[in-house]
Amino acid sequence: EYCFKEGAYDFFILSKEDVRKWNIEGQYLKPVISSPASIETYNIITEDIKERILLVDEPKNKLKATRVLSYIEKGESSGIEIKRGIMRGKKIIGFNNLPTFRSKKLWYSLRKSQPCPILVPAFVRNRFFAIRNDAKAYATANFYGIRPFNDRYILPMLAFLNSSMAALVIELKARTSMGRGLLDIRSYTLRSLPVPDFSRINQIHSARLGELFSRMCKAAREGRKSEVEGIKVELDD
Repeated sequence: EYCFKEGAYDFFILSKEDVRKWNIEGQYLKPVISSPASIETYNIITEDIKERILLVDEPKNKLKATRVLSYIEKGESSGIEIKRGIMRGKKIIGFNNLPTFRSKKLWYSLRKSQPCPILVPAFVRNRFFAIRNDAKAYATANFYGIRPFNDRYILPMLAFLNSSMAALVIELKARTSMGRGLLDIRSYTLRSLPVPDFSRINQIHSARLGELFSRMCKAAREGRKSEVEGIKVELDD
């Protein structure tokens, strides 16, 4: 699944300092991760989350006397320099006047689904990897979300996606390297990625894959890199 693609992250993504400064009501803020570069583990837990994303679906007349309305109105009066597209470099007033939002009824309302249990990076510098989303966090367009048809296959799927086999196929199918040495992974790359049919695999083997992935999560979180590499060899085998 696509993650949030609308952009304007300067407005929608809030740091802990932003949250404290604006004191926005908690029901309008959800955990989000925005950069694969900040991830050194194979699972994301609540304590790892440093940012919040603004998710508001109510019209302004229902937001009267709220702090989130003050934040939205501040966004509508802020000076912005457009960073992409044919209008790049042009300065405008208000995030609501960005081309992405001008035609929306509620410009500040982002289309969303439930957070995906598996997240993979949309751009790869050194390695392709997949993370288990234990924090049930949303993600920016720097990630794709993966939702297996059956929840029983989440762990074995994560094990496969972190194997050398998956990394090799991604390397072959992804677009050529971009500037700064990045590999650009498109949604169709993931949709066409061949994966094992876990419904036809012996449950003992699926459970073993899940066990190996869980061990890898624990070792990575505790900084035991050599053990992580050993587990990856077992995954490949």
